[in-house]
Amino acid sequence: MRTWIDRRDRVGDGERRHAVRPGDILILVRQRGPLFEAIIRALKNANIAVAGADRLVLTEHIAVMDLLALADALLLPDDDLALASVLKSPLLGLDEEALFSLAWNRTGPLHVALRARSGEPAFAEAAGRLERLAAAARHEGPFAFYARVLGPEHGRKRFLARLGAEATDALDEFLARLIDLSAIIEAGTTRRLRTAGRRLAEI
Repeated sequence: MRTWIDRRDRVGDGERRHAVRPGDILILVRQRGPLFEAIIRALKNANIAVAGADRLVLTEHIAVMDLLALADALLLPDDDLALASVLKSPLLGLDEEALFSLAWNRTGPLHVALRARSGEPAFAEAAGRLERLAAAARHEGPFAFYARVLGPEHGRKRFLARLGAEATDALDEFLARLIDLSAIIEAGTTRRLRTAGRRLAEI
């Protein structure tokens, strides 16, 4: 793209034909994830204007989806899909092999299997962090809880390590919207985390 722009390659038909501009080019990806973030980062590094990240629905950003899945996993312990998503996310950091080992051939919910194997090195850190976050969620409002997740629990650092600096905007906007919602959402229970997720989707 940088070469096309520098060469002033022409696009369009008839009177509308003009030197190519960044806005003339559309990049399609199957899903918004690490590849999407890498493309945005490469375009910015090449000094090519890009609007795709700014046009994202906040709750469709992979980092925000992981944060909301965390609330579901804490509020609904038997939601194995939400817990599996969080376990694989940068927040808890299990790899595919560890998650498969945990989930395969278990006889009960995933959170029970995780607790049972919390003494094993592969699961100790994730189990301990999840337990701390569950305790925090019981007495903190949504903003305080997620500020803890991204701050003292190093969630922001983990997201940036996997997704790159472009995740910063989504994380900052997520917290900013929680501040805006603080007057609406009563603090104090894990259930409020789910309320926050629904309200964020409506903004």
